[in-house]
Amino acid sequence: MSKVFFFLLFFFSLSASAQKMLKRPLAYVPADSVIVLPRGESNIIADIMAVDPYLNPKDIVLTKAEKKTAKKGHLLRYDKMLLLTGEAVYADTLEERFFRLLPPAINDGILPVPERQSAAQEALDLTGTIFATNGKDQVYVNFYENCTARITTKAVHFLLDVISEYPDGPEVKLRIGGLPAGQTAFSLHLRIPSWAEGQKFFINGREIVSPIIANGYLVVSRKWRNNEELFFYAKD
Repeated sequence: MSKVFFFLLFFFSLSASAQKMLKRPLAYVPADSVIVLPRGESNIIADIMAVDPYLNPKDIVLTKAEKKTAKKGHLLRYDKMLLLTGEAVYADTLEERFFRLLPPAINDGILPVPERQSAAQEALDLTGTIFATNGKDQVYVNFYENCTARITTKAVHFLLDVISEYPDGPEVKLRIGGLPAGQTAFSLHLRIPSWAEGQKFFINGREIVSPIIANGYLVVSRKWRNNEELFFYAKD
C-alpha cells in the first residue's frame, strides 16, 4: 500500500454516528482567499508548485446528499465532519495531515510523480480549511499556518493575519484588519491545539482571565477595531 493511499484511506475513516450536528453547517473560506506566507526558507505552497505548477485549489464544500447521509451515521471525511459539527477534534486531524503527513510525501523524490501530485493537490485544498464561517458573524480558525486571509460573510468583511511559530514553537498571534471605521461585532473561534495545552490568551496585551471554551475552541465575541490582536502561547 502506497503512502499516499494510506493517507487518503485514513482521511475517510471516521463515522458520523453519535455526533451532534450544527443546525447550520459551517463553510470553509475559499482557498483562493488565503495566502500562505513563508516560514523562514520554507513554504508549503512553493513545495506544491515544485511538484506541479499547474495545480489549482479545489474548494471543499458539503453537498445536500452528504448532509443527509451524515444524519444517518454514514462515513464522511474529517474535513466534512468539521463543517457539520464544529468540533475541534476534526481540525486536529487536518492539522496533522497538513503539517506532518503530506509534506514528506510532497518532497519525497523517490515516490512516483502521480502520488506526489495527489499529496500536493490535497495539501493545496487543505489551505481552504484553515478558516471557516457560519456565513454570518462567526469565524473559526482551525489550524495555525502563517497566512493572511480575506474573510467575507453576510455580516462582516475583514482581513485576518495569522503569525504562527507552529510547528517549531507554541506562540500564535492573530491580527484584525480591513474593517470599516468604528467597531464591528463578530465572534472568533480559535481552536485550542493539543500542542498548546495550558495556554494563556491575550487581547491587545491583556490576559483573558475567564476564557470561554466550546467544542475545543476559544470563543471571543466582541466588537472589534482594526489592528487589534489576539495572542496565545503555551505555559512552561
